[in-house]
This record gives sequence, structure tokens and C-alpha cells, in this order.
Amino acid sequence: MLTLSTLVLAILAQEPAPDATQAGPDVSGIQAAVQALKAAENYTFIQTTLDGGTPMGGAPGRGGDAARGRGGAGGRGGDAGGAQDPTGGEAAPPTPEPVTLTGHVQKGQPVHFLQGQEQAWRDTEGNVAYLDADGSWKALDPAAMRGAFGGRGGRGGGEDAQDPAAREAQRAQQQAMRARMGLMRAPIAHEVFGGLDKGVETVRKAEKGGKTVYSGTLSAEGAAAMAGGGMAARGGRGGRGGRGGPGGNAMETSGAFTVVVGASGVVESVVVETVMKGSFGERTFERTRRMEVQIQKVGETTLEVPAQATEALKTAASARSARERGNEEF
Repeated sequence: MLTLSTLVLAILAQEPAPDATQAGPDVSGIQAAVQALKAAENYTFIQTTLDGGTPMGGAPGRGGDAARGRGGAGGRGGDAGGAQDPTGGEAAPPTPEPVTLTGHVQKGQPVHFLQGQEQAWRDTEGNVAYLDADGSWKALDPAAMRGAFGGRGGRGGGEDAQDPAAREAQRAQQQAMRARMGLMRAPIAHEVFGGLDKGVETVRKAEKGGKTVYSGTLSAEGAAAMAGGGMAARGGRGGRGGRGGPGGNAMETSGAFTVVVGASGVVESVVVETVMKGSFGERTFERTRRMEVQIQKVGETTLEVPAQATEALKTAASARSARERGNEEF
């Protein structure tokens, strides 16, 4: 996918370093642009993520959330799960597909998310109201969602378990559940890059067409964090990075970034590309991720929260409080 940010990065790679080249990772300009975005009354962001690479013993990743190896109940990955072509050999691996997440951020309001067929509102406490297939807004119950996946190896048997239509319906339901759970944790744009300064290894600054372009490389730790969803990903564990793993297994992580800041001083786009390479014994893997975030309609994004969604968020908050009280009593 060719974008303005990608073209800018290519041009910078061909040109001599400008006078503004920094000897150290001076990211104050990036920090100011991210803070300006955070301070905005509202904005829209479009985040496109493409995952690829080759997992250990499996086919290249499928892109987006599906490439994180969770699979359906019982799992489908690994060598044994490879599809066969009519000639008896393994079919070509699926082409990675990007996953696009659109978010509408408004101060004092829940964040609105769109991803594929899924739509949701999330409040500051992480409670989520999602739009169900029947057109109604419902509270997301994480415990019920997790329970719907059952234990390892599937959930029961019976005739439905052997019915292709039933299995396909079950798979679609599970995919929808995963997407909804993902929206519960998805970081918004200024959260993703709010800690970018902690992971920058080198940075270069250039003025292009009235805009400021920052480009550079990430440290191993910074690249691992971005590969895991962002420097300040909501509820995320991030990546470990580094060059060593348990038992002496090798792990290398690298990354590069481009940040475009508009004349107003607000970040307009960010592109981060990361590569994770590792080995466990004689098996190796490589995971790549390209994440692009476009910022739009700063100060012009206005959405009204549906009344039913507001009630669903209240229901979700009450259920959360009940779970927390139960944990305290236990």
C-alpha cells in the first residue's frame, strides 16, 4: 500500500542528510505533536495494520489480529494444519491482509470504534457497548465472551459439531467475539505513540512541503513494544525485545518509523515497521508488522452516543463493579 508517508521515507533515504540531522534521539518535536493531538477537542484516526512473516513450523501470518496465532477453538495452525492442493502438495499460504481500525475521539465522550463489521463505544474505564447483529447495543461481558470459547480442543459434540453450516456459524461468532474483545483493549492514536520517545534510537528531521517529517530507527525494546501494539498499548504486555531468550535462544527485533507533523503542529500520520526474528533450537521464525495511522478531522469530529449504547455502557460498568466486589470478597 503506497502512501504519502512511504513516499516521504523513500525520498529521505535517497537524499543527503539535512542540516537538521540530530546527533542524539531528540524527539521533543514528536512529543509536542503528540501532545497537541491529545489536547485536541476531537479527532478521527484510521489505523491500518499488516502482519506477516513466517511463524515456526507454519505458514506466513495472515495479517492483523488473525496473525497473532490465536486461531479458533482447537487451533488450526502448525504443520499439520496446512491446506493441501489438488495435486497432493501444500497449497500456497494465504496472502496477508491488512486490518483497519477507525476511531472517533471526543473529549468527555466514549471513543467510537469501527473494525470490519464490528462497531463499539468504549468509556474511560474500558467498559464496552457493541452493536449486535440484531441492531441493538449490548454490554460486552468479558467473562461470558471467554466462556463461549470453552476449553482446549473444542466444546462438546453432537450433530451440530459435525454440521459444516453450524461450524461456520460458530467460527463467525468466535471471530466477532475476538474483534469485540480487541476493541476493549485497542489503544487510541495518542496512546499508541505517547511513549515513542522511550523507544527511539536515531531520528532525523526534515522540512517537506510545509510539513515536518521525522524519520529514524527504533531500539530493540521500542520495536518490540510497537510490534506488540504500541508503546502505551492499553492493557498490553508489550514485547520483550533483546537478543537473548530462555535457554540461549536468539531473538532480534528492529524497527523504523516516520512521523509527519502538519503546519498546525499536530501529528498527521505515523508509519512504523518492525521485524522480529528468533530461533528456538533448530527452528526459526520471522514476524513483520507495518502499522500506519492517519489523523483526520481534528476539531471536526462529532458523533452522538446512542441512548441505548449509553445504557449498555452503564450495564457493563455495573457488571465490572460486581466482579471486582466478588474478587475482593474472595
